[in-house]
Amino acid sequence: LCDQHGIVLVADEVQSGLGRTGRLFAIEHTGIEPDLLLMAKSLAAGIPIAAIVGKAEIMDSVAAGGLGGTYAGNPLACAAALAVLDVLEEENLL
Repeated sequence: LCDQHGIVLVADEVQSGLGRTGRLFAIEHTGIEPDLLLMAKSLAAGIPIAAIVGKAEIMDSVAAGGLGGTYAGNPLACAAALAVLDVLEEENLL
């Protein structure tokens, strides 16, 4: 429906993502591929971080510095997020 009408489909996985439903992202249960996907909260196990990922044609259209904020690139939060993703993979949790 979104593709037919040129609507960007955004999957907000802030509360449902990163394994909470048995898959990395809840939208995977639907077989639908979103244009943008938002994640946060459990991404860094309680350390404040958020991320947006999306199709190249959307992400590449944003001007340099157009995505970010006061916490962007925080080294502690980034390290925590990488550690969470490593554990999910190494422990074969999903």
